[in-house]
Amino acid sequence: MKKALIFGVGRNYEAYKKSIFSSYEIIGLADNSHSKQGTIVDNYTISDINDFSDDEMDVILVTPTDGKEMIEQLVNMGFETEKIIDVQNYYDSSLTSKIRISFMFYGGMGDFLIGKNWLYYLDKIYNFRDAHIDIFVDEKALYDAKNVFGDFEKLACLYGTELRYNAFHEDSGYDLSFKFCIFPYVEYFFGDKLVKSNKALLDYVLKLQKFGFDNYPYGFCHSPYYYKTIRKLFEIFNRKYHNFFDVFGDFEVGDKFLYELPIPEKAASYLEKCDLEPGKYITLNTGLNLGYINLGNTRAWAHHSWNELAQLLRNNFPEIKVVQIGLNMTKNDDIEADLNLNGKTDFEEMKVLLQNALVHVDYDGGLVHVRHILHGGCSVVLFGPSYKEWHSYSENISIQTDACDCCEWTDGRWLVECPKGQSYPKCMKSIRPYDVFLKIREYIECRNM
Repeated sequence: MKKALIFGVGRNYEAYKKSIFSSYEIIGLADNSHSKQGTIVDNYTISDINDFSDDEMDVILVTPTDGKEMIEQLVNMGFETEKIIDVQNYYDSSLTSKIRISFMFYGGMGDFLIGKNWLYYLDKIYNFRDAHIDIFVDEKALYDAKNVFGDFEKLACLYGTELRYNAFHEDSGYDLSFKFCIFPYVEYFFGDKLVKSNKALLDYVLKLQKFGFDNYPYGFCHSPYYYKTIRKLFEIFNRKYHNFFDVFGDFEVGDKFLYELPIPEKAASYLEKCDLEPGKYITLNTGLNLGYINLGNTRAWAHHSWNELAQLLRNNFPEIKVVQIGLNMTKNDDIEADLNLNGKTDFEEMKVLLQNALVHVDYDGGLVHVRHILHGGCSVVLFGPSYKEWHSYSENISIQTDACDCCEWTDGRWLVECPKGQSYPKCMKSIRPYDVFLKIREYIECRNM
């Protein structure tokens, strides 16, 4: 990194210092104002320019907008002309430097898988080139985020913290910052930089920004209207949860994911270790996101219902093993399956299980998306408070009764508290294990014909 002396500690210095400090090793601050000399700014004592010699630095950055006299002063003092950069030249050169983009993703594994697909579509259409890309997630979701985003080749850093913004010169110097929860929101963008580096991406950003401001006057994910707006948008647009980021229809996403989920060779032997054969077992995920372990969840199906389904499958298909999988680790979650792997697999092993299962039974969550991306085949998905039409894939079997109206996105706590005050929501209670079994049996019989 080049060594730089900053000449002029005024308004432009404050505006550009974050960028300057990230671009150079600063050896000192100088100013012609006697009142500033001797004071401390950003841990540097402001000095007289005469206190420095030409061989101490690689660059002298003159920050005032009208700095011609200061440049002449430096030349007359014997400083090399090639070393002197005025603020306009610095600004122009910054426009051609590598673009820095940040993404703040909310949610769990399923949301991250969808967000990653959006990244791939952005890169395909707008070309990130050699952009510096950082991703931020909630600290509790960092494990899932590493599994999902870890192989994104253009990722520079992944942080388990929320990136907050005050003003551009106070943040980390990003030229473009997004937040993503189902679909993207533009938090900040540096228009001049995007014009120089990627005009097509700027057009997309402006389109999103206008849409976002129209719907979120109080800020993305913090607006009192956020949840009701999401519900209205689902009702208005012909989109699903996994392609709602394409709200304008520009990407033509459908059910397509642009990336694969590779399975390491060492994980491929996991089936043999578990004494399982491809297509000879059914997986049941009885648990929900780790973040809900200590909370209620309106999507949860009763333990006895899972047990009854497992017994129906074992009694009617003795040649097919029933395997319980999931993230929960308490013994109270265990059901009477042939093999219990609940909380006993890592992400790579989970992928192997999902890819090779004859049928997967689950809620509308992350593992259903994983199986779809892996082209694993049919998932039987239990829908309660959420609309099956907003979450389904063509290969899946969606089960939902008409016992109660769907409450998805009616308020901020619809996932943890039934809006109708029911301790065991009627929408999930009304799903009978035998009906789920019949759907699975019908699928297996049709497959064997």
